Amino acid sequence: MSAIVETGKTGEAPDFTPLNIKGDVVKLSDFKRKKHVVLVFNRGVFWQHCQKHMVQLRQDYQKFTERQAEIIAIGPEDRKDLAEY
Repeated sequence: MSAIVETGKTGEAPDFTPLNIKGDVVKLSDFKRKKHVVLVFNRGVFWQHCQKHMVQLRQDYQKFTERQAEIIAIGPEDRKDLAEY
């Protein structure tokens, strides 16, 4: 059964295991009770608005880590293309 997650809501997300930019598996549940997680879903970093959003997240990254939060951005790019970006 799939969990339904409403946009703009806080709370627990269903566990999932995306690959990070290095190709390593990241389990959402690994962060439970350790850090807050900000999930960012975008159309792709090559879209103008998504680029601006990703730049802002990168600039503010320290503010998130100071608040014990990790950012997980999910998009359609190939890891190699994203690493080059």
